[in-house]
Amino acid sequence: MAIYGGLHISPRSVRAVLLGGKKMEWVDSFAEPYHDMESLKAALAACAAKFAGHNAVWAVGIPLGEFSVRHLSFPFANRRAIAQALPFEMETFLPYPAAEMESCFMTVASSKEETKVLACAIRHERLTHYKELLNETGLAVTAILPDSAALLHFHRNILQKAARLEPAATVIAAVENGDMSLCFTDETGYCDLYAAPAEASELKRFAAAVGREAEKTFIGGEEKAGLMKDWGPEMWKRQVDAALGPAVDAARLMVPVGLASAATAPGDLAFHVSAGGKLRSVFSIRSAALGAACLLALSVGYPVLRNYVKQRTYDKINGEIKAIFTTAVPGAKPVKPMFQMKQKLAALEERMRRAGMGGGGRMDLLWVLKRMSESLPEGLTMEVDEIVYEEDGVTVSAKTDKFESVNRIKELYSIVSPFKAAEVTENKTSPDGKRVSFKLRMRL
Repeated sequence: MAIYGGLHISPRSVRAVLLGGKKMEWVDSFAEPYHDMESLKAALAACAAKFAGHNAVWAVGIPLGEFSVRHLSFPFANRRAIAQALPFEMETFLPYPAAEMESCFMTVASSKEETKVLACAIRHERLTHYKELLNETGLAVTAILPDSAALLHFHRNILQKAARLEPAATVIAAVENGDMSLCFTDETGYCDLYAAPAEASELKRFAAAVGREAEKTFIGGEEKAGLMKDWGPEMWKRQVDAALGPAVDAARLMVPVGLASAATAPGDLAFHVSAGGKLRSVFSIRSAALGAACLLALSVGYPVLRNYVKQRTYDKINGEIKAIFTTAVPGAKPVKPMFQMKQKLAALEERMRRAGMGGGGRMDLLWVLKRMSESLPEGLTMEVDEIVYEEDGVTVSAKTDKFESVNRIKELYSIVSPFKAAEVTENKTSPDGKRVSFKLRMRL
């Protein structure tokens, strides 16, 4: 029976589970706290010793704080081209150069015009640190990924099957030692990750950042007063336990369980680690392929020589294109020069449009405020306390006279240009009881 392990190295503890077979049934678990590097190594050694006889394949989760996560878009769909361009695109968002980071991504939306991805980057030295730490344990690690990404695997591979869930906008959260890992996913494949203190307000903050209200919310891990009691029945926890077998409250181990399911197929949002045996077999296959290529080259040598001049001409033209690109966009690596130039121009046009200096339709803050003021009918009052202007929307904190006015304002700004939609994220009576405070998010 194939055995898969999920190992979670959180900031204060090491937790692991083993799942086995096609149905991913429960095998065993491990948990041990640590407080420094020496106790961490001891905890990992104890984990490896406990599971030494199982010959498991492991996926390891490390804190999301080690990573930088961004949503990016590319004007092409080729995965290899995206992988090549990704470090240099991430470099513009991060305080260290592309050469010092390793990156991966998962596609969250794709069309003829663009491909949207969730990109993840980590400094090479930090990833190497964890690889060396795990190498000392002797565990057969196949992938390292952010611990919040394990919740995506938990949802897709365990929770959806156990609870027979229909695809929907969903938040999955796991609480441990006062911290909370969060993942949002929906029926289209969109995904976002987050980590925060285990507070109910952080769930609302995450939902506001995603820009879409979750239809379902699943919170597991450690019990925390005031956080879990407001999120409906917990039948899903019993369904997960029943699906995995004789588990000991598996919902408390959502992250390591998700990692164990990820070990079967880590997917895109993971940094793959080749085990020694696999690495040697890859080299042997490459060696055989190289030998075959040499024989093939000897047998078709004449056509190769005939095409040599054509190749030189192509290389010269390609070199000129790259030289022009480097002059136009200094510091960027030419992967797909034409597409990259189009992307840079589109980004520049969008920034100019948001600044009110060009493009089809103004989107700058002054214009937005003007439209808000013009669209508000006489007799409907709105006292604005704060306005947050972001790339894709405007969030307004304000007061009005009654709850009915809040609904009227929301409906009004849902149909007024330049807003695409409006939603109320907070709605409560002010401390003096005479006004209604609310927060309204409007998408541009």
